[in-house]
Amino acid sequence: MFQADLVARLRADATLTSQLGTSGGNPAINWLERPSKASLPSVTLSEVSSAPTYIQGGRLASTEATVQLDVWATTPLATIAALDRVVAVLETEAEHGSTFFFRGFVTSGPRSMRAEDIPGGMRVHRRTADITFTHKPA
Repeated sequence: MFQADLVARLRADATLTSQLGTSGGNPAINWLERPSKASLPSVTLSEVSSAPTYIQGGRLASTEATVQLDVWATTPLATIAALDRVVAVLETEAEHGSTFFFRGFVTSGPRSMRAEDIPGGMRVHRRTADITFTHKPA
């Protein structure tokens, strides 16, 4: 599954993980929701769309996916730095686990969202972007 390989790929980037908190002993990069106990900054991934690649001769082994990237942090600058690094990682080709990732490109954003109050008198800031890339089994 490309989803697990994508998380593992991002967690393997030392520059990115040095900017993030942890969740369950791992860098705080997760699918669909930011765990409530994760320290900030953290990254949430959401699959926006995923479709097989076709050519005139039929379906290829590759799939094009668009993933929404959400970075959460206590300062706007931390969201910018972490999102920039996530994008930089995904703009390169790489094989990770059982997936080969082609170069990604930002298709929407980045956008800064309104800060939210969270328990403990803190505010959390969010920056988001959509990135599209093609992947195939390695």
